[in-house]
Amino acid sequence: MTDNRMITVKGVAKLTLPPDETAVRIGLTGTDADYRCTVEQSAEDFQEVREALEALGFGNDDLKTTRFDISPKREQVRGDDHEWKWEQTGFQYRHDAVLVFNIDNEKLGQVLHALSQCESHPAIDVDFGLHDEGTAKDLLITTAVHDAARKAQALAKAADVTLGEIADIEYSWTDIEFRSTLMSYDSVPAAAECFDAPHLLDMDITPDDIKVSDSVVVRWRIE
Repeated sequence: MTDNRMITVKGVAKLTLPPDETAVRIGLTGTDADYRCTVEQSAEDFQEVREALEALGFGNDDLKTTRFDISPKREQVRGDDHEWKWEQTGFQYRHDAVLVFNIDNEKLGQVLHALSQCESHPAIDVDFGLHDEGTAKDLLITTAVHDAARKAQALAKAADVTLGEIADIEYSWTDIEFRSTLMSYDSVPAAAECFDAPHLLDMDITPDDIKVSDSVVVRWRIE
């Protein structure tokens, strides 16, 4: 006979953690009618950004590429028959990279100012995160399981039963974002006037704490 004497409890964990690293995400795009020229432009634009950051003391390995692709660029044109159709007009490239460093307002201001001087007009996203996300994730899981155990003990006591061994644990293993966004610009020129302001070279920013939550479902047998 199947033993249906079970207690099922959902444990919940919520953590508020101070971020300890800054991530500046840089996006470069460009188009040209010729494929080779598009490739050359992508290399030149990325080199310009790299040199701007090297002038601040960053090394070649500090700027990490996260995406790179070159694809045909198509536009809708109206033909002689007055019908609209797609026509290839050239090629476009996209090169995304990220620069990560310990939280430092002065350094962040210098990075934004240096990028604002680049003729490649990179898009920018700035967010703050945790260097050791694995430890934070483990803490969330541990806290959620402890919460489930506390609730199960309370239920068992109220029902005047005794908890047995754990029969099953369900966990979703979903990705958790341990980051908070500060600013986002499609291109630096849109905010160049702001970035060129002297006060941004010594930014006074207190990053918002990172708030995350997780849950786990635990089933205990009842003795």
